[in-house]
This record gives sequence, structure tokens and C-alpha cells, in this order.
Amino acid sequence: MSEAPTPDRGLYLERAVWTPGALARFAGWAVGLTVVLSLVGGWLATSRIPAGDAAVLDAVATLRTSGTVSVARVLTFLADLSVVAALMGLLGVVLFWRFRRWDVIWLTLAAVGGALFVTGVVKVVTDRARPDGALADTVSSSFPSGHAVRGVVVYGLIAWCLLRLARSWWRHLGVAVALLLAVATGWSRVWLAVHWPSDVLFGYVLGATWLLITLAVTQPRLVRRAAPAPDDEAPGPRRFSGSAAPGTGRPRRGSRVPPSSPARRGRAGGSR
Repeated sequence: MSEAPTPDRGLYLERAVWTPGALARFAGWAVGLTVVLSLVGGWLATSRIPAGDAAVLDAVATLRTSGTVSVARVLTFLADLSVVAALMGLLGVVLFWRFRRWDVIWLTLAAVGGALFVTGVVKVVTDRARPDGALADTVSSSFPSGHAVRGVVVYGLIAWCLLRLARSWWRHLGVAVALLLAVATGWSRVWLAVHWPSDVLFGYVLGATWLLITLAVTQPRLVRRAAPAPDDEAPGPRRFSGSAAPGTGRPRRGSRVPPSSPARRGRAGGSR
């Protein structure tokens, strides 16, 4: 008798990303978030600079050093589009190799792609000006911070995967590092004076909200696959497994009698 293999686990989406129901939910949430954030960003772009934004930037300017600027540049790089694309590609390959399911790759695309879409639309609609004295190049308007959105979505999704899928003791360390990067990549934009603090704050809100929406819509489930039957339980001719009635040597009532059993032959002989 050979030993049965250890059951494996699988990650499945209860609602695939491309189904009409999922697409309708994604579209509805995207429209709602775009409208709300456009209203907020429009107000910030046309009104006086909030006192909190100005105060935080002034405080950062007094603490900024060449060393901290270098660290901020590294953190900013970790949420650049090229790095995000590479990380999501790597995560998708790992998940596909582990579970052999394409819809898991669509999970990463829905999380990042949806967040980037909403961010791009809100930036175009609001067109908020950036602070003066930026220490990094920029290509779009200020609200919301794209680095903050991407950092929360990408590193938040990595943290979720580690927490749900990893079994090693170091997964909690990995989750802590991923969450720290999710926050630090956004804050680096304030340190480099390329975003107002409110841009980063609402970038966090957008990234976290869209990630939760993606998980809620697709409903990923971690299930354990059934183990194959051992060799001695493989399908084959049905064998008699009934128990004998005490003191009679005959099967209990309701037990299936094998065709070659004495009881079956006796009944057959008596009916002749």
C-alpha cells in the first residue's frame, strides 16, 4: 500500500474578473470613486491651500537633508510604473506557477489597472498644481498621488498574498515590510516636495479602497484540494464489507451479500 500524497491548496476566485457581474461592479465603483475624488480634488485645486498642507511642507523643509532626500528617491523608485509593472508581473507568474489558474493573474491586473485608471481620470479632471521647489521630475497634475495609490495597491496585495498563502514563520515579517513600503512610498513624495500631503492622503484612500473592492468583487478563496485515494482504495470490483450478525456467521440485515457467498448459494439452492 503506497502512502497518499499530501493534499495541496488552491486559490480560486468565486467571481472571475471578466464575468459581466464583476465588470459591472468594477465599473460602478470606478465611477463612484472618480466622482467623489474629482469633487474633493476640484475643491482643493480651486480653493486656498489648506493650512495643514502648508504646515507639513514647511516642517519637512526644516528636516530635509541630502541623506533623507536620497532615501526618499529610493522609496519613490519602488512605486514607479516600471517597478510596479515588474512586481505585478512577477507576482502573477508566481501565483500562476503555484495554482495553475489564469484568473489569479487577472486578480493582479484588476487591482492595479483599476486603480491606475481612476487615478488618471481624477488627475485630468482636477488638474491641481504641485508645490513649488519639487526635487523630482513630474509628468501630471498633483491630485491624487499616483505613487501613493500604486504603493498601497501593489504592496498591500503582496502583503495579502503573504498573509493568506505563505506558511513560513517569516511571512509576518514580509507583511510588515510590505505595509511599511506601502506607506513610505507615498510619504516620500511629500519629502521630495512633489505632492501636497492631502494628495498623498487621498492616494492612500483610493489605493486601499480599490484593493478592498477588488478582493470583495472577486472573492478569492483558499481551498484544499482533495487527496488522491490510496492504492488499496482504488476503484475496482466491489468487495464485501458487511459485518456478520453476532453468533450467526451471516451478514447483518441490509448488508450487500457477495455473489459467491455461502448465504447467496444457499438461497439459490433452496429456490430450485
